[in-house]
Amino acid sequence: MIDAMGQRGGECVQLWRDGSALLAVARYEWEMADAFSGRTLIAEDSRYVVAADASVYHRAELRRELDRAGVVPREDTAAHLVLAALHVWGRDLGARIDADFAVIVWDRAEREAFAIRDFAGKRPMHYAALGREFVAASTIGGVVAHPRCPTDLNLEIIGATAAGLIYSAGPETAYRAVSVLPNAHHISWSGGRLGEPVRYWEAPVNPR
Repeated sequence: MIDAMGQRGGECVQLWRDGSALLAVARYEWEMADAFSGRTLIAEDSRYVVAADASVYHRAELRRELDRAGVVPREDTAAHLVLAALHVWGRDLGARIDADFAVIVWDRAEREAFAIRDFAGKRPMHYAALGREFVAASTIGGVVAHPRCPTDLNLEIIGATAAGLIYSAGPETAYRAVSVLPNAHHISWSGGRLGEPVRYWEAPVNPR
């Protein structure tokens, strides 16, 4: 799956696994600078493991908010800041931090996985439910590269896209088995079952 996402980087790869979950992040070397992802791509503590495709902005302000909540990030990397924000705001963290991101989280205590995508949808997130497994990746090709992912094409969506109806697909993709997580949503996987995407943020509307 990592090889299938080579356009997303592959010079630096970090893996984390236990008996129930496997998380992986790949980056170009230049992305490892402190101003980008930093050297830690997968952050963990006693509760959560976070794989983050993220850029976090206004970090000093965020750290002050976290400090007021009694949470101190272990490092200043994007993954550690997302991990700290998760302890304060939970799955609604995307509405509270200035960042663009797509993250996968493994909750050790609940034995649950969940994915969160930023409010503007700047970072992609694709997923599939394959029997009792949940597979998610930054690209469609990464999901399809899973050995148990069906490759049946979604001809209706391909036709609509070719016709220029680019907003007609909703969460569907060119593959019937693969969906895209909408912006400002999170989705969870627990007990071998996939939940429905949940919206955590709505754009403010001026009544005038």
